[in-house]
Amino acid sequence: MKNWLFILSLLVAGAPLAAAQTASLAKPSEQQLAWHEKEVAMFLHWGPATWQGREYDDRSTPLSQINPAQIDTDQWCRVAQSFGAKMIVFVARHCSGFCWWQTEATQYGIKETAFEGGKGDVLKRLSESCRQHGLKLGVYVYPGSDEYGPEGGGTGGKTKDPAKQEAWTKAFRQMLTEVLTKYGQMEEVWFDGSCVLPIADILQAHARQAVVFQGKDVASLRWVGNERGRAPDPTWQAVKREAALTGGTTDKDSDPDGDTWLPMECDVPLLNHDWFWKPGCDARMRSVDELMEIYETSVGRGSLLLLNATPDTTGRIPESHAQRYAAFGAEIARRYAQPLASGPGAPGAVTELALPSAVEVDRVISMEDIRQGQRIRAYQIEARVGGEWKTVRTGQSMGWKKIDRFPAVKTDRLRLTVSQHVGEPLVKRLAACFVGSPGAIPAVGVKASSEHVTGNFPAKYLIDNDFGTRWAIDDRDPKTMLPAWLEFDLGPSFTIDRMDVRQVKDLVTRFEIQVEVDGQWKKIYEGGRMGEKGSLRFPPVTAHKVRLAILESEPAPTFWEVTVHEAAAAQ
Repeated sequence: MKNWLFILSLLVAGAPLAAAQTASLAKPSEQQLAWHEKEVAMFLHWGPATWQGREYDDRSTPLSQINPAQIDTDQWCRVAQSFGAKMIVFVARHCSGFCWWQTEATQYGIKETAFEGGKGDVLKRLSESCRQHGLKLGVYVYPGSDEYGPEGGGTGGKTKDPAKQEAWTKAFRQMLTEVLTKYGQMEEVWFDGSCVLPIADILQAHARQAVVFQGKDVASLRWVGNERGRAPDPTWQAVKREAALTGGTTDKDSDPDGDTWLPMECDVPLLNHDWFWKPGCDARMRSVDELMEIYETSVGRGSLLLLNATPDTTGRIPESHAQRYAAFGAEIARRYAQPLASGPGAPGAVTELALPSAVEVDRVISMEDIRQGQRIRAYQIEARVGGEWKTVRTGQSMGWKKIDRFPAVKTDRLRLTVSQHVGEPLVKRLAACFVGSPGAIPAVGVKASSEHVTGNFPAKYLIDNDFGTRWAIDDRDPKTMLPAWLEFDLGPSFTIDRMDVRQVKDLVTRFEIQVEVDGQWKKIYEGGRMGEKGSLRFPPVTAHKVRLAILESEPAPTFWEVTVHEAAAAQ
């Protein structure tokens, strides 16, 4: 009987899942901890593709035409600082092989241009500007080669023509050594598409303080798995060692009990979906609201946001882009620079935060002491309302930082309870904010209730922020498999007024949106075609479960993503 009482007390108090695992739990290195602290960085793409109005340089531009006489790397740094970036990761060598620094390893670079009579060095300029502005610098050096390929290079530096492998390996090692020895300390080294060439000795000799994005046997960071700047929820920053050594892991390899800390970086362009400037690109700039959604699902899920900037042919970031970055930075500050209240975490499973008075709260920021790994596996946030505790949000992962949003509640005290953990839970800090701005609701649970959904295209793909995965029903005879519906559990009740849908093709011809009321489904909206990119608006309604009922489609329906939005009237 005593044993049963002991087990029951652990379940009530928030028992460790497996205390014996604590010793082997993955923990970040000093370099990775410093990387986490940056939270936001600027990616910077620029190259011959800019002069071509393309995403990939096709080497059609005579290098004599590249002469960015108005280049201003100080402006790049000011723009980075305007949205809180602590580092710039410069694409010094993109896929075509053009090099922005002085190198003898190739005849395709800045020394072959008209810029400063072939004597210019953009990487040198940027390194000096970063030091002047107090920014850290990272470098992206693509490991493949069009020259040694032939066409298309290969993967990770492996040439398609084996006879050229030795020469290319030697040339790339020279390039990497140059960028790591001539321009000061690099904080991050980026190998797009990973790197399979032998470069560990160069990194050890010249970049011991750097974190490495991808790379066989050398990676200390990994790609989140999408270019939308969003991390999954839950976000686990550990993987198994055998996966880490491949250099090509993504969010799909996450393992809360993994033995290697390999955090995720969330890269995203300001221009949807272009990395390089081209005429007319302003029409593709993301709005501040979308940038904030990205921030809250990257930084707000314990990962680093790497937001791209792209100078034009003059060498300056366009003023319209600079203004958008500044507005984004101002909104981050408005929401989170001055919380209503904040304080350190308490020892053990429960942390309470007192507010100066009963005020509206719609965001809670929590931080875990990740020096000991991600010990927290489940938690709940409660607000004291009228003397009673009300659950406003539950979660699983916390990590470096977690931003939880929920419908505004007037409260004078918050309580965070860790209900599942490995070893002693270590909450580092807790803060409360009131943002008062509606936005996309990150669905915490989703299921397809149709028995006809195929196993290869499950409904969970609708909220994974990945346009490489989709939901679909079995298409053998779609007419007999409709109606089908998708059900979204939003956690707490939100007042909603919009559902955004992204179909693979415009196939749905009749549908309904329904919400659950007293255990029954109530239709709140009906329509015909919704388009490949549909924004379905309806009168505000409060609900915690929402369905998209697909009544007719030609042929079988299939979706990339579905997002439910909170109504402004709810604030």
